[in-house]
Amino acid sequence: VAAALYDPGGIKILEYPNRDFEVLEISSPIQITGTYTLEMHSLERTATRRYELKLHSLTSITEADCRDSEARQAMARAESLRANWTAISLEQAARQYDNAAQIWITAGDFTNGSRAVLRAGDINFLLNRYEDALKQFQNAFTLARANGDSVVQAKALSRIARLHSYRGDNDR
Repeated sequence: VAAALYDPGGIKILEYPNRDFEVLEISSPIQITGTYTLEMHSLERTATRRYELKLHSLTSITEADCRDSEARQAMARAESLRANWTAISLEQAARQYDNAAQIWITAGDFTNGSRAVLRAGDINFLLNRYEDALKQFQNAFTLARANGDSVVQAKALSRIARLHSYRGDNDR
C-alpha cells in the first residue's frame, strides 16, 4: 500500500510506499490548522483492496512525538528513495533507514528501530555490501529479541540465512 499526506494548501508533506505487507503507521505533527488529505492506494495495479483506517485523537505534541515523527518521516523518505532503484537513491535510502533506526533506538523503541535496521541491511545486501548487511541483520535480531518481537526476529534470521547461502557459506 502507498500513502500520501497533503496539507491544507495541497502540498504533499509525506509520501510512503510500503512494500512489506504490514501495518502502515503514519504520524505527522500538524503545524497549520485546516483540512488535510490522506490518499491511499494499492501498489498492485490489478486488484481492488480494502483498507482499515484508524485515527487517533489529537493530543498535544511532546518532544517524544516529534522524534517519533522525525523517524517515521525518515522511513518514508527511505521508502521513496528505495523505489527509485538507482545506486545513488539506494545509498540515500540506507542513510535514511539508519537515521530512523538511531532515533528510535535512542528513544527506547526497539521494535521500530529493529525494523529500520533490517531495511538498512536489505539495502546493503542489494548493494553487495554483505558484511555490512550481516551486521545489520544481526543487530536487528538482537534488538527484536530484546523487545520480544518474534516477527522481526524471524525476518532477520531468514535474511542472515539467505546471505550465508548467497555467499556459498551453507555450513552456518
